[in-house]
Amino acid sequence: MQSALPPQRATLRAPTRGGTRVKRSRKRWLIPIIGMGVVCTAIVVGLLVIYPRVGARMVREKVTEKVGAKRGRDVEMGAVEVSLGHAIIRDLEIRGPNDGELPFIHIARIEIDFETMPSLIGRVRLGAATLDGVLVNMRRHHDGRDNVRDIIEKLQAQPGGGGSGDSTMPTSIAMLHGKVVVDDAMAGATLLMQDGDATWKPGALIAHMRDVTATTIAAPKASAAKLEIHKPTGEPPMLKIEGGELAPWPRMALASLQGSLTSNPQNPRLFTIDLSGGYGGVAELWTAKGPLDTTALTASIELEAKKFQLDRLAPILAKTPVVDYANTSIDTKVKLALDRNGATFDGQFHLSG
Repeated sequence: MQSALPPQRATLRAPTRGGTRVKRSRKRWLIPIIGMGVVCTAIVVGLLVIYPRVGARMVREKVTEKVGAKRGRDVEMGAVEVSLGHAIIRDLEIRGPNDGELPFIHIARIEIDFETMPSLIGRVRLGAATLDGVLVNMRRHHDGRDNVRDIIEKLQAQPGGGGSGDSTMPTSIAMLHGKVVVDDAMAGATLLMQDGDATWKPGALIAHMRDVTATTIAAPKASAAKLEIHKPTGEPPMLKIEGGELAPWPRMALASLQGSLTSNPQNPRLFTIDLSGGYGGVAELWTAKGPLDTTALTASIELEAKKFQLDRLAPILAKTPVVDYANTSIDTKVKLALDRNGATFDGQFHLSG
């Protein structure tokens, strides 16, 4: 008996001619991969090579334009380093025609943050800034020329507002290791701050000054171990003094000064003095309180020395003809009036023993 199944036919497939279909499939994937690699390489080269160079050039142009051209000063910079969201400027120096030997400002190092994405299209949005190693030199010559007045006048004449859309003011500023030199050749006065720091944020400015000295040709001099300034936005400043000394005459030194000077909110040029101190190295002997008008250059100060035994002045009186000072007491209350023409005083002085 024969099977009823139909005979099977062999099916032959045409050859793929060396795998042409596989190669075409690979090419379709290979082209976009290469394209992505080229784009990624271009981005990396742009961010790591081109971006820092363009950024450094923009930093130089911005600083030179805003400080140099607009303020009438020569600007020099050392190395400028720019990376994504961060920039470093070294040895920034600002000079003017009346500065003398020292530049008006020298900053050893400036570090500043900025927003990365806006910077890719040329917009500047600054973040926190740190200034380290700051020297400020203010000078007035014998003929009255100075290196500050014209800058102040330009700032006052500058119209408010803008419109560029750039935020060219840092969100905060910190200054470290600052030094200030003020030389007034016309008045024969010199002020020197050996070290200081300051921080500014929207709403408040806080500054600390250390080892401050002020001298004059006429002999009066003053010094302070530490000065602290608080200036809230829209409010008057307050100055605190620690370790101060005032010598109106060569043999009279008011020492161990501490206290505050506070500006009047209704009249920022009117200050209230509240100080205490000693004399000849002896602390806590007197207090001084009263108003000071910095515009009219007038003051009315209540000086008071509460009753104390003269033996507290033993370091001073031991070398004088005064005897039996251990059993002698003193107290005084004097009103001192100061103006442009000099000083007058009246009051009471009690000596007993």
